[in-house]
Amino acid sequence: MASFPFSFGARVYLASVTPDRVRNRVNLSASDIADSIVTQFIEDACAEVMLETGLTIDYNSCTQAEASCITDLAALYCLTYLTGGSTSGTSFTLGDLSVREVTGGVETPSPAFLQQRVLSLIEKLRQPYLGRV
Repeated sequence: MASFPFSFGARVYLASVTPDRVRNRVNLSASDIADSIVTQFIEDACAEVMLETGLTIDYNSCTQAEASCITDLAALYCLTYLTGGSTSGTSFTLGDLSVREVTGGVETPSPAFLQQRVLSLIEKLRQPYLGRV
């Protein structure tokens, strides 16, 4: 069964963040970065999203929005790891590219795009859902 962020009656579809999902986000393969390392980044990204939102999240069974946020942040951690950069929360450095949550200095679209998505998703996850189920 596919993972969708939809609810049909009492049926809610959940998503899972896996190493393959993270690598696919930034066009990497298992030979580029091992599952064990990507899993550590998933766990770190999940912890960061929980810290930022105040939510309790299980990356193995979460909403699509939570999974997207964790996936994007873990993908940034992978890119940083592979390029010898550094990360701190949602700020990162990749070679000469430095993107900070506050300044948003952007020179390369892909990492900056992921970072902006992470920040946007975190902000949306912080707000309680008031719609009908």
